[in-house]
Amino acid sequence: MIIGLAVAAASCSSGADVSKTASSTKATTTTKPSAATTTPSGIDPTLVKFCQAVAASSNTSTAKLADPAATIADKEVEVTALLHAYDAIPPEAPASIRADVQSIVDYEHKLIDILRPVNFDNTKLDATSASGKELKALQAALSPTNKKVNGFITAGCTPPAAATTSSGPTTSAASTTVVQAKAVFGDSPCPPPSGTDKPVITFTSPPTLCIVNTAKYTATFDTTEGTIVVELDTKRAPVGTNNFVFLARNHYYDNTEIFRTDPGLDIIQGGSPHTQSNTDPGPGYTFADDTLGFKYAAGDLVFANSGRPNTSGGQIFFAAGPNVSKLDSQGTYITFGHTTQGIDVLKKIIALNSGSGTLGGKPSHSVTVKTVTVVETPA
Repeated sequence: MIIGLAVAAASCSSGADVSKTASSTKATTTTKPSAATTTPSGIDPTLVKFCQAVAASSNTSTAKLADPAATIADKEVEVTALLHAYDAIPPEAPASIRADVQSIVDYEHKLIDILRPVNFDNTKLDATSASGKELKALQAALSPTNKKVNGFITAGCTPPAAATTSSGPTTSAASTTVVQAKAVFGDSPCPPPSGTDKPVITFTSPPTLCIVNTAKYTATFDTTEGTIVVELDTKRAPVGTNNFVFLARNHYYDNTEIFRTDPGLDIIQGGSPHTQSNTDPGPGYTFADDTLGFKYAAGDLVFANSGRPNTSGGQIFFAAGPNVSKLDSQGTYITFGHTTQGIDVLKKIIALNSGSGTLGGKPSHSVTVKTVTVVETPA
C-alpha cells in the first residue's frame, strides 16, 4: 500500500477477533488469532490494543485507497485514521519503539502532502519530478525504521525487553469506546462571565477551570448569514467546553471568518483570529482531549485539530449535514456542543461553497462570525 506500513490483522492477537468495516461496500474482514501469534503471558495489554488498532486501520485504509469510487476526502479520512492508530501507542511501550513510531507518523504526514495532488496514487507520480525524488528519498530514509516497527507489530506487539503491565486507558480497534481521560486544565486566569473589555487572542497556557459542571451553557453565534445557538456539553467534554467558554469570553472568536466550507464532509470551519485560515497558530497552547470515540451528526460543534491527539486549540467547525459521519472512523475531533437553533443558517453557509480553495473549498463571499456570546444558567 502507499502508506508506510501494511500490517496483516492476523499479526496482532489478544484472544479476540479483529474486524473492521472497509470501503463503501461495507464488506467486513474478520481474522482469528493463530497459536503462533497468541500474545505471550505478561505482555502489556495496551500494546496489544495498539497493535490491533494499527492492523484494522491499515486494512481499511488500504481498501479505501484502492477504491476507484472513493473521493479524495474519503481517502484523507482513512489515511488520517491510520495516523491516529499509530499515535495511540501507549506510554508503556519501549522508548525506542515510541521514537520509531513517531518517525513513521512524521513520514506519513509528509507522504500525504506529496501524494494528495495525484489522488494518493503513486503510479501517477513522475519519478523524475521534485515530488517523485522526495518520495524516493523519504522511502529510503525510513526503510530500516519501517522494518523495525513492522517487526514489532507482527510479533504481536511484544517488546524487545521484559514488558511491564498497566491498567491505563486502552483503545480497541473493534470499538470506538475509549476510557475518558482525567480532565486536565491549565493556569490562564478566567475572564469575567460578561467578557473582557477588549479581545485577547494569545495566551501562555490553557485556562484554569472556568465553568461550573452543573450549570447549563449556551453559545450564540451572530454571523453575517444569521444566528446560530448551541447548547454546550459540559458532561462529555468538560475540558473542551471550558476552553471554548474561556476563549469566547475573551472575544477570541469575534470578527473571525468562516474560511472553509467542505461539502464532501459537510463541515464549516473557522476560529482563526490571527490569519483567518487553517494556518492560524491558535491561542498559544493546545489542550488535552476529553475523550475519544465520537460520532458526528448535523448540528454538532466540534474542535478541529492537527490530526494528532491533544492538538485542539481554537479552531472549530460546525457539522452542516450527514457527510460529517465520514469522520466517525476517527472519532478524535472533540464535539462539545449541538446546535439548537440555526441549522438553516449552517445549510445556507455550506451552500455558499465556491468550489475553489483548499480543504474542500471556501464560501463564495465573506462570511463573518461577528460575535460569540456565552450564557451560563445555574442548575
